[in-house]
This record gives sequence, structure tokens and C-alpha cells, in this order.
Amino acid sequence: MLNTRLGDASANGACNAIAARANGGTLNIYAGSQPANGNTAISSQVLLVSIVLSTPAFSPAVGGVASLNSTSPATAVATGTASFFRIATLLGDQVWDGTIGTSGCDVNFPSTSITVGQPVGVTGFMLAIAEAGN
Repeated sequence: MLNTRLGDASANGACNAIAARANGGTLNIYAGSQPANGNTAISSQVLLVSIVLSTPAFSPAVGGVASLNSTSPATAVATGTASFFRIATLLGDQVWDGTIGTSGCDVNFPSTSITVGQPVGVTGFMLAIAEAGN
């Protein structure tokens, strides 16, 4: 049986290392099926909006959780239903992705409908690495 539990310093260190890869990168929001994993290339999915991340992109982790720092809204380049996001580095390398919905997802919006030309902003986005007992 596997039962890995990170100590606080390890969870914070891992979270900060992953979050640092997003510095100056982008939060890309897509319509379509989320790829099988973070290494799977985007194919038929439609990019709805790309939000530029600040440097640093996330606050220092506390309790294995880093919160997204303030970003400026970006203008949607396509119309569709947001279903997943992918964080990319400044050079465009994939960092991680997750689901978008109205509840119970990695990122929750009041509505997942995005219209071309509409400003799209994100607040309350976090990266979490489980600590001991979590």
C-alpha cells in the first residue's frame, strides 16, 4: 500500500517550484476535451482566451497552497464553452492543466460561456500540493 505524506516544508517547496514555472507565462482557457495529461498536445481544442501571468505568478505557498497573483483581464479570441485550462511557461512549455466549470472544478466561473471580444479575468485560482494527513 502506498501512503506518501509530505512534510510542510516539502509540500511548500514542491508547490513553489511548480508555481515558479508559470512566472510570466500564460493561463490558457480552452473549449473541448481536456487532454489525457499535461504532456498531451493540444489538438482539436479551441483556445478561447490567453491570460498573461505576472512574475511572480503565484504567492509563496503556505500549507502546500499557492494563490494566483493579480492578473489583467484578457480579450477572448473565440466563442465557446470553457472546459479546461492549461498553464504554460514564458517559452510555451506545458506546466499543468485542470478543469473549468461552474462548481466542483479546478477553476470555477459564474458561467463557462465565453464570447469573442469579451474580457475574461480570473480570481481565486490556487495550486495545491497535499501535505501530511491531507
